[in-house]
Amino acid sequence: MNRALTVARHDLVWLRRDPAPVITMLLTPALLMFFIKPLYVGALDRLGYSGVNGAELAVPGMTVMFSFFMAGLVTESVFREHGLNTWARLRVSPLRDTELMTGKVRPVWSWSWRSPVCCSCSAGWSWTCGYGGVCSPCWPS
Repeated sequence: MNRALTVARHDLVWLRRDPAPVITMLLTPALLMFFIKPLYVGALDRLGYSGVNGAELAVPGMTVMFSFFMAGLVTESVFREHGLNTWARLRVSPLRDTELMTGKVRPVWSWSWRSPVCCSCSAGWSWTCGYGGVCSPCWPS
């Protein structure tokens, strides 16, 4: 497990040098929810749901979609090793395949739980969250 942590620390160094992908994965869903929310209000109203504000669908939708995009960060990490010609060295090192991939996934996984929290809290910050989600205790209705 120590070897997997070493790989994870190495990837965290790369994420600190270029935090744009992580910031994009956290801020973009929050901004998109602001624009998508009115569309869901109209759609839910036409389906017969009254008293909705759109956050009921916008928050889970953006959370799931951008959680899947986090897998691209793991792929980018593997291809970065190819580009730096260090993948062959990693493969001949005493690392097992599971340790190597655990080390590659761990930094992204540690960020992936922040996306739902960021989405839910931004929903509560920008409009009243009427579905009783994560933001309800923070922003009372």
